[in-house]
Amino acid sequence: MSTVIEIAKQLKDVGEYIICIYAFNATGKTRLSVAYKDLTKAENKGDHAGVYYNAYSEDLFDWDNDEENDNENIRLNIKYSSLNKKLYSLLTEERIQEKLIIFNPRYKFKFIPDENPEIGIDSIRFYIEGEEDVSIKISSGETRIFVWCFFLALFKLEGWADKQNAHFFIDDPVSSLDDNNIFLTADTLMKIVEDNFTTNRKIIITTHHIGLFSILYD
Repeated sequence: MSTVIEIAKQLKDVGEYIICIYAFNATGKTRLSVAYKDLTKAENKGDHAGVYYNAYSEDLFDWDNDEENDNENIRLNIKYSSLNKKLYSLLTEERIQEKLIIFNPRYKFKFIPDENPEIGIDSIRFYIEGEEDVSIKISSGETRIFVWCFFLALFKLEGWADKQNAHFFIDDPVSSLDDNNIFLTADTLMKIVEDNFTTNRKIIITTHHIGLFSILYD
């Protein structure tokens, strides 16, 4: 049985440019994305060669329920990372909203900037249109979709994907989604392929969801 590192090397060396991998949960898909990142980064003199969406991307976001104040200032925090300084200050609400449209969200959102302008966005507040003063918490599935659309917007952001352009590695963007949203996510993935396919870039997608895999395979 091949190790995660061996599979990462096989992915790098294979001649195909669009790769879709199906595997059960807990079999190492996220570890594979990290192994691929480490391998290509080492060969690129320590610099990122591509862009990624995986469980680590999602972990940059966490809810502050503001329990001390009866949820008055509930918000989705963005943990500080290298992405904050490079990108969050360049990203606009409109870019994310464009990606969210097909999912028909029932909420609106606003960026809350950090006091230090170099950091960019500190957190995100959600609300119902017409009730801007009342912060709400969206569901796990809605949060997953929002974070996915956040990264879809980053994929298109000038200065990131055009420099780290050797590959896109997208690891399982459909957990906690219902069937309709899985179809919609498949549509966004196909647009990534259509918009970004070249013979100089690999696009690697992994999933535990056999339905999503079947759609992409077809």
